[in-house]
Amino acid sequence: MVSTVIPRLDRMVFDGQVEESVFGDADGVSIKQITITTSTVTLSVITWGATIIRLEVPDRKGKKDNVVLGFDTMQGYRSKENRYLGAVIGRTCDRIGGGKFSLGGTQYQLVENDIVGASCLHGGERGWDKRVWEAEVDRERGTITMAYMSKDGEEGYPGDVIVVVTYSVVGQSINISYQAMSTKHTIINITNHSYFNLGNSDDIKEHVVTIPSDKYVEVDNDLIPTGNLVPVQDTAMDLRKPVVLSEVLPKCPGGEFAGFSHCFVVNKNLNKKDSSTLLHGHEDLTVVATVEDKSTGRGVRCSTDQPGIILYTGQYNSSTGPMVGRGGRVYGKYSGLCLETQRFGDSCNQPSFPTWSLRPGSVYTHNTTYSFYNF
Repeated sequence: MVSTVIPRLDRMVFDGQVEESVFGDADGVSIKQITITTSTVTLSVITWGATIIRLEVPDRKGKKDNVVLGFDTMQGYRSKENRYLGAVIGRTCDRIGGGKFSLGGTQYQLVENDIVGASCLHGGERGWDKRVWEAEVDRERGTITMAYMSKDGEEGYPGDVIVVVTYSVVGQSINISYQAMSTKHTIINITNHSYFNLGNSDDIKEHVVTIPSDKYVEVDNDLIPTGNLVPVQDTAMDLRKPVVLSEVLPKCPGGEFAGFSHCFVVNKNLNKKDSSTLLHGHEDLTVVATVEDKSTGRGVRCSTDQPGIILYTGQYNSSTGPMVGRGGRVYGKYSGLCLETQRFGDSCNQPSFPTWSLRPGSVYTHNTTYSFYNF
């Protein structure tokens, strides 16, 4: 099923190895772990939620270390404290106000599962992050392809949907390519929810963030988009120049949970191209965010073909109880940050926003590259 959907990438020859093992099980179903290792990158993905569980890249001295949050066992990934660590989010990432949307005159009601307010968050109670995916490995090209068939009515969404996600490694960059098709008119908005911590430290407060966007998606107190795109000028959302997070987090809305959970509008007139995306066979990706950690000399550029990127700084990480991650480390507030490329939240209820609509015969596509470097 996988190979009939996803095209082969025409790119550089892969110089590394791919290994498969058993990570654990979910209700008697074996969960595979697939690891791509090169001289500069180690990427591990499991078939539970097509989840990135480990990503190792070098610091300025050449020492490889893990830069994403994760758990040691399946128990952690299935716990209620897991805040979507490393998972593919679908059918719809972000929030749907009231959990309601209409297509073709039919109104659909989804579960309201958000701890912040009355909305459907990240695909519902059991979204794609909590499903077992099929996996296919191409050892010659160094790719991991995951596929999942979402049945008509799953979590309240219409249509059978086949989704295919391919991870590839070239140099010090990883690319995530998404495709989806549906048997009925439905809505789709997919992202990856990896939490980056480039210093592998307790928090990301000293990370330096740059997002070259002059507008962001305004949200209400429940983080539901209002439909307005607001200039970042003279607000805490102005990240057009490098900003240390510790200096701007106290200025963010949210009170006890102050931080970023906002979608920035991609402006291709401001954004630059990243030549490393060409190595993955993509020419239309632009840089939408840069994050650096001065203590280790690690940096990452996020490039995408999507109209928006959410910067999430993990302020709700302890909201459902202590999240005990890899090696017994407790992941609290600001323990990692997400760079979620996507279409704007609640677009199914905002006609002026980029559409989530997917009709039979059409293909949803989305490409994002995370390029790591040293300074």
